[in-house]
Amino acid sequence: MKKRRLLAVTLVLALVLGSVALPAGAAFQDAKGHWAQEAIERWEGRGVVKGDEKGFRPDDPMTRAEFAVVLDRLMAYAETKVNPFKDVPAGTWYTKSVLGAAAAGILLGTDVDKASPGDRITREQAFTLMGRALMVKENEAGTAAYSDAAEISKYAKGYIGGMTAAGILHGSNGKCSPKSNITRAEVITVVDNAIGDIVDKAGEYQKNSEKSVIVNAAGAVLKDMAVKGNLIIAEGVGNGDVTLDSVTVEGNLVLRGGGEHSVVIKGKSKLGTVVVNRRDGKLRVAVEDGAEVEIITVEDGSDDVRIEGEVGTLIVENTEAAVEVAGSAGMVEVPETAAGAQVKVAEGASVGTLNVAAPKTNVEVSGSVSSLTVQETAESAAVTVNAAAAVSSMTSAADKLNVDGKGTVQNLTVTGGEGVVVSGDTKVSNVQNKGDDSILVGGEEVKPDTGSGGGGGTVTPPVTPAPTEAELKKALLDKVNSEIPGVNGVMSYAKLSAAEAQGSGYAVSVEVYEPSTKLSAVANDVLAKVIGIVKNYGQIETLDVASTTGISLNAADCDQKIIAAVKAWGGSGWNGDTTLADVVGKADLTLTLHGASGGTSYTASYTLSFQDMSEPALQQKVAASFTGLGTSVGEFANLSAEGAALKVTVKTAAADKTVGEVYDKLFNPLITAVGGYEEFKTVKLGDSGALTKEELKDAVKLTAAVKGCGLGVAGTTKLSQLAGKSVDVVLASNAGKTYTFILSFVNETTEA
Repeated sequence: MKKRRLLAVTLVLALVLGSVALPAGAAFQDAKGHWAQEAIERWEGRGVVKGDEKGFRPDDPMTRAEFAVVLDRLMAYAETKVNPFKDVPAGTWYTKSVLGAAAAGILLGTDVDKASPGDRITREQAFTLMGRALMVKENEAGTAAYSDAAEISKYAKGYIGGMTAAGILHGSNGKCSPKSNITRAEVITVVDNAIGDIVDKAGEYQKNSEKSVIVNAAGAVLKDMAVKGNLIIAEGVGNGDVTLDSVTVEGNLVLRGGGEHSVVIKGKSKLGTVVVNRRDGKLRVAVEDGAEVEIITVEDGSDDVRIEGEVGTLIVENTEAAVEVAGSAGMVEVPETAAGAQVKVAEGASVGTLNVAAPKTNVEVSGSVSSLTVQETAESAAVTVNAAAAVSSMTSAADKLNVDGKGTVQNLTVTGGEGVVVSGDTKVSNVQNKGDDSILVGGEEVKPDTGSGGGGGTVTPPVTPAPTEAELKKALLDKVNSEIPGVNGVMSYAKLSAAEAQGSGYAVSVEVYEPSTKLSAVANDVLAKVIGIVKNYGQIETLDVASTTGISLNAADCDQKIIAAVKAWGGSGWNGDTTLADVVGKADLTLTLHGASGGTSYTASYTLSFQDMSEPALQQKVAASFTGLGTSVGEFANLSAEGAALKVTVKTAAADKTVGEVYDKLFNPLITAVGGYEEFKTVKLGDSGALTKEELKDAVKLTAAVKGCGLGVAGTTKLSQLAGKSVDVVLASNAGKTYTFILSFVNETTEA
């Protein structure tokens, strides 16, 4: 008896956990000829449903726990330790699935602390959970198709009506039968009606779908495909990346997974609405290469959401959501539902219209906003306009609005609300108080405009200086340098140094590590990203590339014009097979940006110089400099170099010379020869601290570095005593790449 019980337990565990696979078709014997046979076999093949030793049991009812497992196999929920249900014990076959569905906001429970996992799930419960999981648009009117619509619970009507309108549900004999238990066959039929495919592995995927598609694996790339239903980036993606390349979606793109390194929408992709529904973790949505996104709605989640690229409308619906616009948006809406939301307009980003209706909304502008409206319902809203940022027009009717920051508000109109305060640091060009209460601007009272022509009303604050050209150029420089790490992140063959002031402009060193890299690769990896950064910096109007001037960043063909200008700078014959080796040594490439902000125009030039910083080239250059020291060193030593090995052979005639006696003629030239190039920012000798090029010229600092490098030298040390010793000389380039040379000493020998 014990053996039979043990065998039964083993079989149950194997079937539930999937550790023992049944023979192909074995689970379907009782589904042969069943009306749902095709759907059952298709989704069993995808691992969404499984049979047992009795078969599939298509007409058996399904429990709430079993339904949660089906959802988990579709969405790949993350493991969670949070358990709000007292009737879901740890370690069962369904625990992960039930808790995962609860954490995703899909399974809410039958009571405050009950999930009722063992209860049979009713049709209306199953349809509601599936509707939530698939983000079906609620439509109560759709239930009119059923003669028993009055029996459908209020909570389920929206999803049942929506799924019916979408063709997912059809009912039976004109009825929905909402209170009846749903069978296993009926569940898999709903899945089959709703879902066209699941992308559950990393890699490229190309397949059109007439239904919804679920992506539950990081690293998936969807390319050249059309989805007629919703495209769901599910929880299984976690913090990973998903790329949509030339994908059109007639339904919604739903983002429940994807991390700060992002969901990328590019190419010829066309999306109507993107719904951000991730419950935790940061999320970056990048719209690139001319992809079209009409609306992005942040519906759930309180962690940071960053939107890059160009979008039509951004709607922030969730309470305390934190959203950053890092590209351009035609309109940003913060409805009343989003109390406590945070909206940032990043440096270089632009927003056409920003409409705030939610109380306690915090708006921070580091870029530009054309029109900002704070509605009457947005009590205690706060607007910060940072230095070099600008809001062209701000209108407010809210109580307790607070405006601060060192940026510019060109026109402020108050139509209502009391307790409005504008900081003295904020530059306000024009104020109109059309409300009933006085407001404070820079510590001065501005009374309401009574229409009598005297006192209060419209004022021009005395301190409203426009940003200076120097301030705008500095802000642009900071923006450029903040973006350079992102550009470097997509290259292994080259790196950009930070831009530094040089004359009236700025210099950027382009360090080339792999000269054989083709320019076509550089264009694919880098040029589009750089162009996007420049275009999204709202203040820039036109760009000059070398001798090509006046490229408008608002023109539809500006990308092509920039590429053509770079080719013109390169010269005839440049094509995709041209390599970086052809660029090294050419005349510098100058990019001149023309912009305006707050009524001030400015011009900033960035000069890019290209340097061969491949290890063989640097070793050859250092070796030539090292061995070519000539008369200053030849009196005491012979110098040789092989790769990164630099050898000093002390001559017998100079063996008794002390370091102090020959320091200026030997050590000083040696170190300067190795590290004194413009390509390097610092040189580090062994255990000593790094020295800049300027510090190399300081005799005191250089001497201290030599003494502390680990060679054990002092002024009285004889040259012969250095034999067998070596020290690493580490050079750091302007872009941060390091190169190590080994400086070693040997004594001269006389052959017999």
